[in-house]
Amino acid sequence: MQYLKNKWTIITAAFIVVVIIYGRTYSFEYVLDDKIVFTENSQVQKGWNGIGEILTTESFSGYFGSQQDILPGARYRPLSLVTFAIENALWGTDSKWSHLINVLLYFFCVLTLYRSILLLLNDNASVNKVWIAGLSAFIFLIHPVHIEAVANVKGRDEIMVLGFSLLALIYILKYVRLSKPKYSVASSLLFFLALLSKENALTFLAVIPLSVFLFTKISLKEWGVVIASLALPTIIYFTMRYNAVGYILGNAAPTNIMNNPFVNMNGSEKSATISHTLLMYLKLSIFPYPLTHDYYPYHIPIMKWNQITPVLSAALHIVMFVVAILSRKKWRIITWSVLTYLLTMTIVSNAFVGVGTFMNERFLFVSSIASSVLVAYGLLSVYKRDNRKLRYLGVILFAFITIGYVSIGLQRVPDWENGFTLNASAVKVSKNSARANLFMGTTYFDQYQSSRESAQKQENLNQANHFISKSFEILPQYQNASKMKAGVAAELFKYDNDLNSLLNTFFNVARVTPGTGFLHEYLRYLNDTPSYSSELINFYYRIGHDEMFMAQKRNEWAARFLLYASKLDENDQKTNLALSKVYNALNRPQETQYYLQKAQNVSNQ
Repeated sequence: MQYLKNKWTIITAAFIVVVIIYGRTYSFEYVLDDKIVFTENSQVQKGWNGIGEILTTESFSGYFGSQQDILPGARYRPLSLVTFAIENALWGTDSKWSHLINVLLYFFCVLTLYRSILLLLNDNASVNKVWIAGLSAFIFLIHPVHIEAVANVKGRDEIMVLGFSLLALIYILKYVRLSKPKYSVASSLLFFLALLSKENALTFLAVIPLSVFLFTKISLKEWGVVIASLALPTIIYFTMRYNAVGYILGNAAPTNIMNNPFVNMNGSEKSATISHTLLMYLKLSIFPYPLTHDYYPYHIPIMKWNQITPVLSAALHIVMFVVAILSRKKWRIITWSVLTYLLTMTIVSNAFVGVGTFMNERFLFVSSIASSVLVAYGLLSVYKRDNRKLRYLGVILFAFITIGYVSIGLQRVPDWENGFTLNASAVKVSKNSARANLFMGTTYFDQYQSSRESAQKQENLNQANHFISKSFEILPQYQNASKMKAGVAAELFKYDNDLNSLLNTFFNVARVTPGTGFLHEYLRYLNDTPSYSSELINFYYRIGHDEMFMAQKRNEWAARFLLYASKLDENDQKTNLALSKVYNALNRPQETQYYLQKAQNVSNQ
């Protein structure tokens, strides 16, 4: 009874800590990618009737309407979407239930980690398994890097994949120690659910056998059962994935920089940048500050191998691997922690498959079980020394980590309350992210459109212009930034009526993204104002002839802009001569002759 009482005391204390850190998320809104997986996902919005579609189609198709293959290998992670569909059927689109379920699943994940480490160390008499398991779970519980996975409803796939993967490990260990086939069957089922939660579960095809190898002694027959219990659900999963997506991995690399941040890099730059991000992951695993949800271009800069961080990262990871191998007999917990970290990072590192961004804090969710165990083991190793100063040091380090992590968490969680608070926090950290600046600018622009008070409207528009201009400056070819840059310029024109300023902005947008739809719509609108004709004709000549034709050799766009000028004045000699040159370059002799003749006719008058 005493043990039971202590156990429930620990569980209650852990739950209180979870509520203190994450309880406020109950009132938070849906933000960021929640619209993709929930609020604007047609399959999820069907409730019970959408579950069949969710299980048989690519996971983004419910949002886009069809499979778009916008990320390498597409995505098939239906289980979290199934839970969202059930939520929608029971309570509708109500964010408080989504956040509550995320917090409860996270709490269950913490308990599962505690139980798995306890079983892992069951036969290891050289360590205090209860203290290591408890301290590991506590560090995992308060780790601020988990906030994105918990506070963002979409992050449920991270929580579910880890929870089910750890349960699969628990039941494999039970099978190994008790030789009861029902446990291997349970492990197989749980691993299948992990795979359906997210592809990260595939790394446990190595983590689970590693765990068995390091901490148990089993026969060849038992190894066969372990391998079979993992192989069978994997085969079923890939069969379902193939039927839903149409391929296993795919080989198409997206050309949109927001889905493939390495698109403008050579191989050396890509590998150096990946190495740099791996160092950032190590840093966040121990010192999780500052935090942001946006690691898009170019919050992480393009790196080269003559810079220190890629080299340092590569060296550290090699040392980690060597230490893990050398420790396998004397310090198995170190070997397990390091190799588990390295294995679980492989799938999110961009080294083998693109993840659509340089890095993300939620990608550390699974790997952080290893760093939590390693930190816990280190603290206990210091504390148990027969040296009073070292004991004090251990206590001080534990207090420092606890106070630091909880303080960071309490400050960070409110950032996820709504879209505005999230974007406002992101631009403070991700100052060089085109996406973060665009999202902040778009938020201000939306407030500009909805506000009524004149001074407030002007302030919102100025803020929108500031952040959108920054986004455009960072990444001019970012089409969404180009569109918003032109849109804000048009709104500013309503206030200052400065046509030259407007056209200079339009020129900067058109020279990098000439296909921006709003740009052409507004230019057609301006063409209907006769008093603007002279300035517009000069603008069309500058962008059409000087930039598109002479500088960039983009002749189709050159013709399109020059034709706008021709509609304003069909007898403008300079425009007609330019059009004849452009059509000659396009090998269209009829149009070439037509505009050349018009230019000559004006000259002869």
